[in-house]
Amino acid sequence: MFKIVHPFENKMSRRETVIGLVYLPIHVVLLSLLLPKVFEAIGVENADIMNMVYYGIGIVVCFVCFWSFLRGGYDALLDKLGFCLISFLMALGLDYLLSYAVSLIMVGSSTAEASADVDLSEIAIVSSGVIRAAGIFMVPIVEEVLFRGVVFGSLHKRGRLLAYAVTIVLFAVAHTWQYVASSGDWGYWVYALQYIPFSIAACWLYERTNTIWLPIGFHMMINAMSFAVENMLANM
Repeated sequence: MFKIVHPFENKMSRRETVIGLVYLPIHVVLLSLLLPKVFEAIGVENADIMNMVYYGIGIVVCFVCFWSFLRGGYDALLDKLGFCLISFLMALGLDYLLSYAVSLIMVGSSTAEASADVDLSEIAIVSSGVIRAAGIFMVPIVEEVLFRGVVFGSLHKRGRLLAYAVTIVLFAVAHTWQYVASSGDWGYWVYALQYIPFSIAACWLYERTNTIWLPIGFHMMINAMSFAVENMLANM
């Protein structure tokens, strides 16, 4: 059912790959550490503005440096809409099944129980409507281009297992390391598990369809659903 129908071909040029590999640690580590200090120095303590700047930088880099890659992915999407739609639905099912399995593993974790009120999702930091929109539309483009397009795409020719393993681990670590670093509690690494199902599904979707816009759309839907659940719980 989940076999790869079409052979995967990395559509990102060598130049784009090099730029992406250089920018990835800047995005994940350097900007995450530098921006809070910059905003503190200028006396701005608005987390919404800081996150808009953070992902604003990322979106500019993506559209300036990876425009050809994004444009090519759009053409590939239009060429096989039906196939892409079926693949998209399959990825949702895969993500749901794997997320359920991970939830069973995480039940009973002492860190999870002690920190039940802490949401470590990438969009938990936002509050205003504008920032929520950025979480749905900007975050997926930046992260899918970097993790699926750059990392997965460049490693796939060296082996599928390597591409999946490295991309999944990097994606999970990138969304968890700040919480571990700021708290000093290594138990927070358990939350990295919650990013594995999505990352597996997104990698598979990219590999199967060979267009980055499918994992981007998938990421957008997951984030939108997370916001909807967050709103529902807040209004209960």
